[in-house]
Amino acid sequence: MNSQLDARRAIESMRSGVPSGPAVRSLGSGQEPLDARFSELLDTSAAATAQGKQVRGLMFRAGFGEGKSHLLTCFEHTALDSGFAVSRVVISKETPLQVPGKLLAAAAESLRVPNRVGRGLEEIGASLQQRFESLEFRELAQYLAREDGLNSRFAATLHLYEKAAAQNEELGDRILRFWSGDKLNVADLKRDLRELGDAVGFRLEPVRARIPAQPTRPGSSTFKPRSVTI
Repeated sequence: MNSQLDARRAIESMRSGVPSGPAVRSLGSGQEPLDARFSELLDTSAAATAQGKQVRGLMFRAGFGEGKSHLLTCFEHTALDSGFAVSRVVISKETPLQVPGKLLAAAAESLRVPNRVGRGLEEIGASLQQRFESLEFRELAQYLAREDGLNSRFAATLHLYEKAAAQNEELGDRILRFWSGDKLNVADLKRDLRELGDAVGFRLEPVRARIPAQPTRPGSSTFKPRSVTI
């Protein structure tokens, strides 16, 4: 504990049954095998991404009141301490798994980044303006520009954010809202690119708003996630 205030917060959170950062850091998860597995996935994720490989996930299950939220909070602190951005998204009728736009918006809304206070994407956007010449920013731009990368809207908006957002606050705000899951007016985007003389460099392909579930055919190969009961 860093202070008496943290200790008091931990005690009050345990009384109410709601996990908090101070309580989690003090108590730990009590699930050492899962802690070790999660830390291993974090350690290997950067190398896997650099090699173009998909990073494997981790699934676990438990009954009501058996520690799922506490364990997730432990994972969040572990990831933040390791330099990762973190979001917690609850799948529900309002945030269905098959609607990527709503998932992105929910993830952006709850995004947290290490050692910063405030909404995650706003903090990231502000820090980007100090890192346009960095190797990491150039690698990000190159990844987005590849044909097998994300939709070209991301490369186009990152380019605009670098070249014009500092001088155009409204444009920077529109880009941050798009990165947070809002819809993007393609006509406005094309106009902004034309003003920079870069409209030809981005093809702005259409986006599907919904990914339908794929039925499983007899004999077809399906992904079977590994689950761990706690």
